Amino acid sequence: MTDKTSKRTRQRRSAEFKAKVVVAALREDETLNQLSTEFGVHPVVVGHWKKQALRALPGVFGRRPERETQLKLPMTKARGF
Repeated sequence: MTDKTSKRTRQRRSAEFKAKVVVAALREDETLNQLSTEFGVHPVVVGHWKKQALRALPGVFGRRPERETQLKLPMTKARGF
Protein backbone atom coordinates (compact mmCIF):
# COMPACT_ATOMS: atom_id res chain seq x y z
CA MET A 1 0.00 0.00 0.00
CA THR A 2 1.34 3.42 -0.89
CA ASP A 3 1.54 6.18 1.65
CA LYS A 4 -0.63 9.13 0.61
CA THR A 5 0.67 11.84 2.87
CA SER A 6 0.13 15.33 1.62
CA LYS A 7 2.79 17.88 2.31
CA ARG A 8 1.47 21.31 3.08
CA THR A 9 3.72 24.16 2.18
CA ARG A 10 4.02 27.04 4.56
CA GLN A 11 1.93 29.99 3.45
CA ARG A 12 3.61 33.36 3.31
CA ARG A 13 1.41 36.35 3.92
CA SER A 14 2.07 39.79 2.53
CA ALA A 15 2.67 42.78 4.78
CA GLU A 16 -0.58 44.31 3.54
CA PHE A 17 -2.54 41.22 4.57
CA LYS A 18 -0.90 41.17 8.01
CA ALA A 19 -1.66 44.87 8.45
CA LYS A 20 -5.31 44.30 7.59
CA VAL A 21 -5.54 41.49 10.15
CA VAL A 22 -3.76 43.54 12.83
CA VAL A 23 -6.00 46.56 12.30
CA ALA A 24 -9.04 44.32 12.70
CA ALA A 25 -7.52 42.79 15.83
CA LEU A 26 -6.77 46.20 17.32
CA ARG A 27 -10.38 47.30 16.81
CA GLU A 28 -11.40 44.47 19.16
CA ASP A 29 -14.84 44.24 17.55
CA GLU A 30 -14.33 40.51 17.09
CA THR A 31 -12.46 37.86 19.02
CA LEU A 32 -9.20 36.39 17.76
CA ASN A 33 -11.09 33.19 16.94
CA GLN A 34 -13.60 35.07 14.81
CA LEU A 35 -10.80 36.94 13.03
CA SER A 36 -8.91 33.72 12.40
CA THR A 37 -11.98 32.21 10.78
CA GLU A 38 -12.58 35.33 8.72
CA PHE A 39 -9.00 35.62 7.46
CA GLY A 40 -8.07 31.93 7.41
CA VAL A 41 -5.19 32.27 9.88
CA HIS A 42 -4.67 30.46 13.18
CA PRO A 43 -5.70 32.52 16.25
CA VAL A 44 -2.22 32.24 17.73
CA VAL A 45 -0.77 33.80 14.58
CA VAL A 46 -3.21 36.70 14.82
CA GLY A 47 -2.11 37.25 18.42
CA HIS A 48 1.57 37.15 17.46
CA TRP A 49 1.07 39.67 14.66
CA LYS A 50 -0.86 41.96 17.01
CA LYS A 51 1.88 41.83 19.66
CA GLN A 52 4.55 42.40 17.02
CA ALA A 53 2.72 45.47 15.72
CA LEU A 54 2.23 46.90 19.21
CA ARG A 55 5.94 46.44 19.99
CA ALA A 56 6.94 48.22 16.78
CA LEU A 57 4.44 51.06 17.13
CA PRO A 58 6.60 53.40 19.26
CA GLY A 59 9.29 53.30 16.58
CA VAL A 60 6.85 54.70 14.04
CA PHE A 61 6.84 58.02 15.87
CA GLY A 62 10.57 57.99 16.64
CA ARG A 63 13.46 59.51 14.77
CA ARG A 64 13.52 59.72 11.00
CA PRO A 65 14.97 56.71 9.28
CA GLU A 66 18.34 57.25 7.62
CA ARG A 67 16.89 56.46 4.18
CA GLU A 68 14.49 59.38 4.40
CA THR A 69 17.18 61.88 5.34
CA GLN A 70 19.51 60.54 2.64
CA LEU A 71 16.82 60.96 0.02
CA LYS A 72 16.28 64.58 0.98
CA LEU A 73 19.94 65.57 0.95
CA PRO A 74 20.36 65.74 -2.85
CA MET A 75 17.26 67.91 -3.12
CA THR A 76 18.57 70.43 -0.59
CA LYS A 77 21.97 70.61 -2.28
CA ALA A 78 20.35 71.23 -5.64
CA ARG A 79 18.42 74.17 -4.19
CA GLY A 80 21.58 75.74 -2.79
CA PHE A 81 20.78 75.34 0.90
